[in-house]
Amino acid sequence: MATKTNFRWVVAILIFIIYTIAAADRANIGVVLPFLKKEFHLTNTEAGGINVSADKNVDYTPCDIETLYAYNPEVYVVLSHSRNDTRSFITGSNLADIAAVKTNQVFSITDDLLQRPGPRSFTGLVKLAEILHPQEMKDWETK
Repeated sequence: MATKTNFRWVVAILIFIIYTIAAADRANIGVVLPFLKKEFHLTNTEAGGINVSADKNVDYTPCDIETLYAYNPEVYVVLSHSRNDTRSFITGSNLADIAAVKTNQVFSITDDLLQRPGPRSFTGLVKLAEILHPQEMKDWETK
């Protein structure tokens, strides 16, 4: 019969440490954001985009076709599970009169980058900045 060891406690402690680090990592963006806004004197609209549903007092604004037509955005950013969702969105005949579709200004960002707080949120914000400010962000990587 094999002797009993305390290895299971080592594994349990390691799992606890990993989850603690992961939770702290996700919380960092929420903690740092107010300091970044203060340091760079930024408001929400200074990033160059105006959320057309900002006046809604909900976490997630459902947006059906009628609402999208009412907003008629110049740029439309689709948060999607895959990177190829915009092709089907642009080719839909029921959306042909929306300004963003007419000017081919429909973009997709993987929802994982912006809807889950954590270090990848920065990547999502960079992608959003590249969409809203392509000229300014062209040589951003080289700076």
